[in-house]
Amino acid sequence: MKIVAVVQRVLLGAIFVVYGLNGFVRFTGPPSFEAPIARQYMSVMQATPYAHALSDYRSLAACC
Repeated sequence: MKIVAVVQRVLLGAIFVVYGLNGFVRFTGPPSFEAPIARQYMSVMQATPYAHALSDYRSLAACC
């Protein structure tokens, strides 16, 4: 059971690292939003430093 918990923790950490670094490197490509409100929200978030702050927090959460 301890091995399963370690594997789950490592996989979850890897997911956080990948999506945290995606905010800086953009290796998964931009998402396509069909709803205009979602497109507007993402354009506002990318124009402000909050998007980079969220990516920082995701990357840091993977390390802890």
